[in-house]
Amino acid sequence: MNIFKRFRYALAANALRAVALVLEQKKITWEQLPWQIQFLPTVIKYLPVVGTINTINPDISGLSGMVGASKAHLNTKVHPDFRPKDIVFEVGSTVTDMQKIITERKFLFPAFIKPLQGERAAGVQFLPKQAALADAVLDPARSYLIEEAIMTQSEFCISVVRDIITQKFWVFSITERVIPTVIGDGKTTIKALILLLDVPVLQKQKIVSALEIEFLDTVLARNISQTVVRTASISYGTNYVKQRLTLAQKKLLEQHMNKVLSHATGFNIGRFDIKAHNLDELLAGAFKVIELNGIGGMPTHVYETHLSLNQKQAILNEYFELLQNFSRQQVALGLRPIGFWAALRQITASACNQDRPNNLKRLERQYLWAVVKNMVKVFF
Repeated sequence: MNIFKRFRYALAANALRAVALVLEQKKITWEQLPWQIQFLPTVIKYLPVVGTINTINPDISGLSGMVGASKAHLNTKVHPDFRPKDIVFEVGSTVTDMQKIITERKFLFPAFIKPLQGERAAGVQFLPKQAALADAVLDPARSYLIEEAIMTQSEFCISVVRDIITQKFWVFSITERVIPTVIGDGKTTIKALILLLDVPVLQKQKIVSALEIEFLDTVLARNISQTVVRTASISYGTNYVKQRLTLAQKKLLEQHMNKVLSHATGFNIGRFDIKAHNLDELLAGAFKVIELNGIGGMPTHVYETHLSLNQKQAILNEYFELLQNFSRQQVALGLRPIGFWAALRQITASACNQDRPNNLKRLERQYLWAVVKNMVKVFF
């Protein structure tokens, strides 16, 4: 191992220890960290791959979908039979413009409106009916996607990679997102049931604030279950459970994924977010792809809360090893790497411009600064 590689590995180990100190100091879990900090130790360890990851998904912007890729463009890689109905609105579209097009296309509600670029459900808003669009908080400097709301009890995250020789996709991770759900007793409102959920107080408050008053005041009939989160996200109390498939189930799932990606030129590694009522329906092909992510969509079994920090780090390292090996194959086939410094500029620019609240941006800076200070402690 050369000197530079030894230094990277040592620095990565120190960064991981610094992250552990931040978790202890801030009294938070790894899942609550900004993605930049979650990735930091792994990025340091696999620094050389940063300049070549643009070759992995050559048709996807933002370094193969690591940062700032357009949701609308990624969705074009999905066969339309497996996608909800949607409409893209470019920068400058007014609510009046949107209402007119929605009416002309006879688009049905409920729906979601979300920025074409964003992370962790930032800026995603639920529209129970068309009139609710008038009250949506929109930035005229951003493009938006309005998408039919697929309301299911479950959501699955499926990570895939294309075999360069056979050109077929295989699945290397499947996780179920367990969405917070309440069960009615015939006398208690949904809001009161949410406050009884076994999740942190701040998450309860966030769940309640994202729902309509009419919905919150509804009294559920006895033994009737109701999901209370519109967008399955860690920030809304969603849990992740890794699915262990039999060989036959995995083969069947891969057949479906290859149909979904039958026209996906220029896309080789990424993650599906899929709506289905349960695993059996998913395996039967009864599902809709609500989002396709590039390589920035890490395998979500890393979010299982019972895993230690070292186990999470091992999952990320394994993923970056996959990215590194695939990019090497792509370079050998003649694809041109963008180079480290150009890649770093793209990552930095995207981190600054990504659509998320200002308070979250401030929190990210605070955490990053805390990691830097802890790394200095670790070294000295």
